Amino acid sequence: MAVAALRRDDPVRLGDYHLLGRLGEGGQGTVYLGRRGDAGEQAAVKLLGAQAAESETARMRFMREFEVAMQVDDFCTARVLDVGMQDGRPFIVSEYVPGPSLYRQVTEHGPLTGGELQRVAIGMATALVAIHQRGIVHRDLKPQNVLLGPSGARVIDFGIARALDVSTQTTRMIGTPLYMAPEQVRAESAAPPIDVFAWATTVVFAATGAPPFGADSLPAVINRILNDEPDLGDLTGRLREIAALCLAKDPERRPDAAQVLLWLLGKDLAPPRPPAAAPASAELQAIPREVLVEGRKLAELRRSDAATRSTGGTATDPADLSFGERGRTSPAGGRADWGGAPTPPPQMPQTPLPPHTPPPAGGYPMAPRPPHGEATWPPPAPRARKGSGLRWVIAASVVAVLLAGALALLLLLPRLLASDGNGGGYETRSPQPTHTVTSSPYGGQGDGYGTHY
Repeated sequence: MAVAALRRDDPVRLGDYHLLGRLGEGGQGTVYLGRRGDAGEQAAVKLLGAQAAESETARMRFMREFEVAMQVDDFCTARVLDVGMQDGRPFIVSEYVPGPSLYRQVTEHGPLTGGELQRVAIGMATALVAIHQRGIVHRDLKPQNVLLGPSGARVIDFGIARALDVSTQTTRMIGTPLYMAPEQVRAESAAPPIDVFAWATTVVFAATGAPPFGADSLPAVINRILNDEPDLGDLTGRLREIAALCLAKDPERRPDAAQVLLWLLGKDLAPPRPPAAAPASAELQAIPREVLVEGRKLAELRRSDAATRSTGGTATDPADLSFGERGRTSPAGGRADWGGAPTPPPQMPQTPLPPHTPPPAGGYPMAPRPPHGEATWPPPAPRARKGSGLRWVIAASVVAVLLAGALALLLLLPRLLASDGNGGGYETRSPQPTHTVTSSPYGGQGDGYGTHY
């Protein structure tokens, strides 16, 4: 790491550390190379900027963050050594890592490849595992905060970005936009998945020399982060697959740092699965297949009727769905009220039927009564202005019919088993010619309960 000379307004000593030069400067403060005593080891001394130090909140967060940082294992980070205060400005002393930042290495010497790239990716992932295990979120992982020391990649300034934020507004973005996760851009979350996202963006930069969402104007970058797929460039092989999983827009779909590390070490990839659909309730699972099939037919009949009423045209003949009798047709060509006795479809041969109890007034005309009793259908809901409301009515009606049929079957099954032939007091009707439905419009058994994401 290059060391620049001190400036005239720079301090020459901070606490027990004599300052030898400048290592870097940012919006939050300046990092100096220091040495404790005359023959002590070198250290990196970060001094909070004068403007930030004017905020009591910023000073308190800075000191509190030091206590948290002391808990993180130092085998892959810059070890925190000390903390102090001078002229009202706090400073943090950490281990000095003699090596360039990942950003400088790539911009000056080109992208990393092969084993070198793999070692950097593993080193960063290992650091995140150690940080997250202590309940800390870095929130500003980027190429500038990864040092390439003699012993490998070392992550620095973990958590400091949060401590140095002087704004009290909870909706302000905190971090470096080029490497932010979507939820971080929207100021919605500061949980570990944002570090996993930043890990992937940093790996892409190391392999290609550019962030995966570009580096032009801030609005353009943010729009790509929120809406576009990442540009993984020349990143190849297993590392490309892992990075793609870590760059998922939804934080729930990203692996955690420990899983990333295991993948990097050779464990088989097992992408996080999308949320599974809620299983059907025990009552619905117990409904016989015949009831489900009839329910699907009934849903198709309702859909055809709705299409006729909304477009004024002629929908598919419901008789093709094996539902027997249909509602009457008015002289004007539209369907008459659903109430009243059912009228046989035109041009259909009729067979005299024994007397039976007509359906209740207002009920939907049903097919011949099954041997286990008759299920009723509630009056149709008023036509909605748009298709979405009608679909909800159809779905609710189908569920009601399914539950009613299942309940009737469960209650009357013992009587059916005890009866012979047509006994038991249940009336029968002569069969009417129908068309056979070869397949349900919703597919095989169990369809219709869609998975939502």
